[in-house]
Amino acid sequence: RYISYLFIVIISSFFHISSLIFILFLLPFVIFKRNFLIYIIIFAILLILIILYQLPNIYHLLDIYFGEGRFRNYYQAPAGAKFRILLVIISSIIFLLFRNKLSFNNEERKVMTFFSIISIISFIIFYYNFTALIDRFFYYFIFITIFVYSRLFNIFDNFYFYYFIKLFIILIYGTILVTWLLFAHHSTYWIPYKNILL
Repeated sequence: RYISYLFIVIISSFFHISSLIFILFLLPFVIFKRNFLIYIIIFAILLILIILYQLPNIYHLLDIYFGEGRFRNYYQAPAGAKFRILLVIISSIIFLLFRNKLSFNNEERKVMTFFSIISIISFIIFYYNFTALIDRFFYYFIFITIFVYSRLFNIFDNFYFYYFIKLFIILIYGTILVTWLLFAHHSTYWIPYKNILL
């Protein structure tokens, strides 16, 4: 499982180098394994090779997210960042409060608990000074919202209340989508929406 996870992260790094941070997230799950040292050596070698290959991109990202680049206008966090981040934080809190109802699989619950805690901690530490960084980083945590909001029926026993919440979520995300398509600064590049399958 760990090798498969590592392979997927490496493949994703060729789409965006920031996904390499997920290699670090694997460490808490292998640190007590019998072959921990072997895993560490493999991780270190692969990480060094990828960093060397992507060094110019890494310098660029460090500049725009941690250096002087974050003060340039064209790298400021989008206006919708706070809403996207808020939805992830809310879903993370909901999961931590109701994790025993939202997941009946122990391994799944551990993974979701880990990422929910990471999302909340990273928000608290980085949001005010590194909003653009958190906005990009939280794209990787969208799966938490999908996981939680698709399982709300496990929390609410009341049939009508569940459908009220479901309708509310649809309206919230529908409003965000319409606002993004019609009023975003770069919406002219997205409309009409194009897909290689269409």
